[in-house]
Amino acid sequence: MLWSFPKLRIRREGCQQSHTEVQALVAKLPDSKLPIAYRLLHALTASEGESPQAKFMRLSVDERRQLLSQQAEQMKTHYEQTAAERTEWQTGDFIDESETRGNLICRPIPPEPSQK
Repeated sequence: MLWSFPKLRIRREGCQQSHTEVQALVAKLPDSKLPIAYRLLHALTASEGESPQAKFMRLSVDERRQLLSQQAEQMKTHYEQTAAERTEWQTGDFIDESETRGNLICRPIPPEPSQK
């Protein structure tokens, strides 16, 4: 199968599919599935195999610093907004269950009383 999109070719099992055949399949999709199909096709045609890390490394040092600074500010805002929730689940009593857990695992099981 060969799907051909602008700047993209996917080969599978030596078959060929034309744009028309792919469009016919898309036309059969229910409206609820179109966003999924669009995102898939967009990702296939837009990425062209380059990783986000490679794109980042192609930026100049100043552009990388600016981007990292923006991301740090976004994370700072996120952590400030979720501070109360995080404090709630991170605080509380710590219970040492190691002795209890060990006793439960290592304690021999008593034999059942025999019935006569």
